[in-house]
Amino acid sequence: NRVILLPSEKTLYGVRRIVLEFRKQKLAAIVVEHSGGQEQWQIRSLRIDPLTRSDIFQFNVPPGVEVLDMR
Repeated sequence: NRVILLPSEKTLYGVRRIVLEFRKQKLAAIVVEHSGGQEQWQIRSLRIDPLTRSDIFQFNVPPGVEVLDMR
């Protein structure tokens, strides 16, 4: 199965389209087609939304920045 993403109007950074390839309902490859050719990445291991322990991740908001909680 494939999902093809096309730019809405003009090409951005020369990208003509992005193809997402799925096998057994899991993302298996990403192909970026651009003016200079194409690049392809094979996905070997992908974890969606893994739990992150609070002791290994910290985010400190810089002064003057407004944060919108989108959860």
